[in-house]
Amino acid sequence: MKKTTQAALAALVLSVGFGSTAAYANELEARPGPKPTKPHKPGKHGCGDKCDGKIKIDLKVDRHCDLDIGTSTMTLAGTPGGDYLANGHFDVRTNAGYSLLISAPATLAGSAGSVPVAVTTRQDGAGSDYTGSTLPSTGNADVRFNVKALVTSNAIDNADAGNYTGNYIVAVKF
Repeated sequence: MKKTTQAALAALVLSVGFGSTAAYANELEARPGPKPTKPHKPGKHGCGDKCDGKIKIDLKVDRHCDLDIGTSTMTLAGTPGGDYLANGHFDVRTNAGYSLLISAPATLAGSAGSVPVAVTTRQDGAGSDYTGSTLPSTGNADVRFNVKALVTSNAIDNADAGNYTGNYIVAVKF
């Protein structure tokens, strides 16, 4: 009988305990509570009922360029009008606005002296020569620049025989 009494008491205690817990939970759900107003403070635990945050994501794309010299040597050849002419080109590819630093010779030098030369640079499809302006990004596509060297017939008539050379130097500047 003692065991039966103990079992009955245990059942009574458990049923009252579970019943009161369920009743308390129902009261909390039914009661309109305050809205979350206390923001979370980073580094604190249990300091608020609103928990949110953000993480900033950054990406840095470095500027880059490619300069491909398509013509390594421009050899001037006579034209029907008596002038000497040569054409060459280079390609530029960038991901940012740029300008070209160009050092073109005004004369070709040789052991017999020098000969004046006119060298121009023109972007493919442009109506005029490049003058040092800033150009937009090529969008990582090749942009061709044509180089033209011209020695007039008058300069050739006054030049002594020999080899004359000069260097055309180009650099991309951001």
